[in-house]
Amino acid sequence: KSGFHSTGTFYAVICNNPCSIHYLLEETILVMVILGLDEPLLKQMNHLLKPFVESMLRLENGGNKFTVNGHDECEISHSHLDTNVSDLPSSCKAAGLQGHTLKFFMCPLCRAPYFSLVHPSCFDWACKWSIYVTFEPVKW
Repeated sequence: KSGFHSTGTFYAVICNNPCSIHYLLEETILVMVILGLDEPLLKQMNHLLKPFVESMLRLENGGNKFTVNGHDECEISHSHLDTNVSDLPSSCKAAGLQGHTLKFFMCPLCRAPYFSLVHPSCFDWACKWSIYVTFEPVKW
């Protein structure tokens, strides 16, 4: 018997990673998968997210020591949880970016054209779409 059901996910990305790897699968953190016949109520959603939010607040307020590649000792890392619960067009608008379906210059940093995202080499800076790049991406 077919019926309606709801599946939701919460993802986190590290925004100060280089732009070329922000949304790669290996760099995207799956925080939670919500399965069910119905979407959780606001109170239930807050209860589910509470442990994650508390962890992020501890990172923001006091920081935590992490192993850093190339460093002999652990370094303190502070984090800030910036939430945006919306679809892609709304999240772009809230961040002050141009629309995600703009033909040219949809990405404010690399100036990659929209149609390059369907090309297998979309994350390769040496790809043939580089003729549309007006300046070099930031070197991290």
